[in-house]
Amino acid sequence: MVARLGSRRNVGGCVGDDFMNIGPDEVDGVSDISDVLVDGVLLDDADQGIRMLSAGTGRLDRVTVRNVSGTYRSFGFFLNPWVQKATYGNFGNIFFENIDLRQTAPNYDYRPPFLFNIGGNVECMTFKNIRHHNPCDSRTLFEIGVPFWKPGIPLPADNQPRMQTIIIDGLTVIEESDAAAGTEYIQVHGEVGRLMLNNVTVLRAPGLKPAGALLAVKDDGKIGTLHLSHVHAEGLETLVANEEQVDRTLNHQVEMQTPGER
Repeated sequence: MVARLGSRRNVGGCVGDDFMNIGPDEVDGVSDISDVLVDGVLLDDADQGIRMLSAGTGRLDRVTVRNVSGTYRSFGFFLNPWVQKATYGNFGNIFFENIDLRQTAPNYDYRPPFLFNIGGNVECMTFKNIRHHNPCDSRTLFEIGVPFWKPGIPLPADNQPRMQTIIIDGLTVIEESDAAAGTEYIQVHGEVGRLMLNNVTVLRAPGLKPAGALLAVKDDGKIGTLHLSHVHAEGLETLVANEEQVDRTLNHQVEMQTPGER
């Protein structure tokens, strides 16, 4: 079965689980969903924002989510198979734009909170104009390569998810206190073919000790090509942690300043 041409505009509220769930094959393992527009979402202290699940062979493709604001507690966007299956789902071209969700105290304790979790078989996911202002904790913004409901579940060496391209174009982080000190804003687990970070600004307030990283490639992570373009960071301890796990890095107008250089 294929479901097409769905739209939701100007919706909002407070919920105890997912505010919205788009899951093509959650029931039968084979159904597709494509050509979906979600435009205008206002969350009021929701436990979780929007979940997109694909675990079998059903394809989720040509989905646009834009203009999401408000507050959330634990998880902004789950974009993964969630359940442990050998197929790792089928995510096509997924696009997010204009996301400004402010975090409040998390209410789930089975795993750390985050804004975006991305895992499974991914053709291309694009994130444009993501804002993170004055965070109250050290949650990760992009957790890339965790395909199931929590990190640390072992994957067979001969059957790994395939993440082809992740694009983050327009990311602004402003830290006005030490509440988020040490945050690794983008974490990579598993293998990503291309990770493109464009138009990124990270600012820690003057007087704060350097801390955290824009990108951390974890022990179980690897990047084929990392492209950094128009990146400006002030007050981070490092820009890319474990860069030796990146096959090739392309830099264009990348600046990192310590407090003494401001």
